[in-house]
Amino acid sequence: MRRDAKPGLKTSKVPTPTDIGAQLRAWIRERGMSQEEVARWLGIRQPQVSRILAGSFSLRSRAVRIWCVEAGISLEENRPARGATRKELVTLLDAVWDGTADDAARVAALLRAAAALR
Repeated sequence: MRRDAKPGLKTSKVPTPTDIGAQLRAWIRERGMSQEEVARWLGIRQPQVSRILAGSFSLRSRAVRIWCVEAGISLEENRPARGATRKELVTLLDAVWDGTADDAARVAALLRAAAALR
């Protein structure tokens, strides 16, 4: 049991971006590739590859998704179990948006503000 776990509660280790970065680093090493080669393959720059390997990335990143598919790393199991699904988000959007362009701009601004708080 982990030290910070409370007695009687089941805990499971969900892979973190740092864990995923370590798996991707092992994938590179197994293939004898350089970060520059991976960057060219993904169509990104080498510093972004370095950030991904350090675990500094979003699970929504196109490059990370492509790389993880190739490496056999499932991102679905890395999502929080209690997160809202796309269907739930669309339902919520329908509930708050009145359908006008002006309201769409307000809702978009609200979502951008919420994203900035992360």
